[in-house]
Amino acid sequence: MKKIYIVMFWGLFISFLISCETADNTLYPVEYPYLTSRGYNILGDSLDTATVSVQYSMAADLKGGSNIKVTIEGGVWGFEVMPDAPENWKSGDFENYNQEFWSDKDGEDCDLTFEFIGIEGPEDMLITINMYENQVDTISRTKQVYVKVS
Repeated sequence: MKKIYIVMFWGLFISFLISCETADNTLYPVEYPYLTSRGYNILGDSLDTATVSVQYSMAADLKGGSNIKVTIEGGVWGFEVMPDAPENWKSGDFENYNQEFWSDKDGEDCDLTFEFIGIEGPEDMLITINMYENQVDTISRTKQVYVKVS
């Protein structure tokens, strides 16, 4: 009887260690596809120049419980809410040429139709995009997109 108790206790202890290890490793790196059905991805590494009034994607592939927050600053933009509603994105208010977006559900891919708007005059814009992956307080990735008005 004592031997069974020890084995059971040891089994629970091992199970606990595995659970702790798994919890620490469930957040996988966020991936940014080059292209989605909505357009070229503004978060992707290869997009560094965009054009006003062209539809783009803002997409992040989230696996294993990962999540993302994105801040965009320095210009004017919009995103489609109907009929092609955002997938797994929530957004804050647009204030002072800044806006924040975050994944609504951990581990579910995000995508939305995004468009730069040239209402600030004929000048081109330089947009800064900061990505905070997996609930970190510091920027995980940052990029700039040069937006041509014409």
